[in-house]
Amino acid sequence: MSSTSKDAVTLRAKRSKKPSDGKMRRNVEIFVLSAPAILLFVCFVILPIVLGAYYGFYQWKGYGLPSKTGKFVGLQNYITAIKDPAFQAAILHTFEVVIGSLVIQAPLAINEILANFGINGPDWLADPKIAIWTLLLLISWKYVGFAVILMLAGMQSIPDELYEAAKVDGASFWQMQRSITLPLLAPTLRIWVFLSMIGSLQLFDLVYIVWGKYVSTTAGVSTMATYMVREGRGAGNYGYGSAVALIIFVISLIIALVYQKFVLNRDLDGAVTEQKEAEKRARKRAKEVQHREVAALASEVK
Repeated sequence: MSSTSKDAVTLRAKRSKKPSDGKMRRNVEIFVLSAPAILLFVCFVILPIVLGAYYGFYQWKGYGLPSKTGKFVGLQNYITAIKDPAFQAAILHTFEVVIGSLVIQAPLAINEILANFGINGPDWLADPKIAIWTLLLLISWKYVGFAVILMLAGMQSIPDELYEAAKVDGASFWQMQRSITLPLLAPTLRIWVFLSMIGSLQLFDLVYIVWGKYVSTTAGVSTMATYMVREGRGAGNYGYGSAVALIIFVISLIIALVYQKFVLNRDLDGAVTEQKEAEKRARKRAKEVQHREVAALASEVK
């Protein structure tokens, strides 16, 4: 074999190794760049969940090690929380907030505003029949701005040419909204629903500030988070509070996974499909370039 042919074979072998070397280098770069974020996630998310589950097995006052200063009760804390009517009511109130916060997006006018007009309205905060609606309106008033920003961002990504073409075809305003705006705004709407649901499941601060940890129960607006604080830290039973926290986490995780599986996956599948198609085209172009180079080398050898 001539030296030229040997060089061609060597060059071809080096070129065949490049894709695997590049993939390995890419994996190393991904690992190095993502390691700090993964470490923070493990330390501040995964580890607290594991510790919370561990604390939930003890009747513990919150000081010292649970195994030394607490009493091991096994699954009793979890069983007590699930069977407690107050916690069941808190779960019901939380889901009422989840559904209501998605439906109601309007500001609230309460007793003080009505009193300025000489109208004596009902007790918006203490009446159990009305307090939950007051909470829903407060949440809607607080977060409607965030929803508007999301919708505006989603609508700005819709090309104006689509509306212009629809006008040329004689489409009315409502036909354009039904056929253009809503379908193209659907991914933004799905993300907004997801964020609203997760935020409502973890609702605590608004209820705690307006109603307090005790009045919220009598007013019928207690949530899972307020129950956790009241029966955990407030009662000095941190083990029971940890058990309730883990139950809240499991409920939120199940809802998030189900929503992602049946709602968000259509967006993820589209993004993944486009990425796979782009990678497929890139590999095809790389093979074509490699074949042309090999053919050129073979012609030089001849």
